[in-house]
Amino acid sequence: MLNDHRIIYIIHILIIAPTLIYIWYITNVKRQKLGNELGNLIFLLGISTLIYHIYKLVKMNRLMLD
Repeated sequence: MLNDHRIIYIIHILIIAPTLIYIWYITNVKRQKLGNELGNLIFLLGISTLIYHIYKLVKMNRLMLD
């Protein structure tokens, strides 16, 4: 069974990060209302969330295999 940390990492990888990237897409590519700076900040937050949680999930899986 998945432990609590893995569940959190998977939720952030599959739901949170794509949602933030989608918000950036809607605001910057589709040009709907939201400041450009805020849109870029949301994009960076989404990408960094994705990379960080993938890294933590891989690291945790390696530790569990050892």
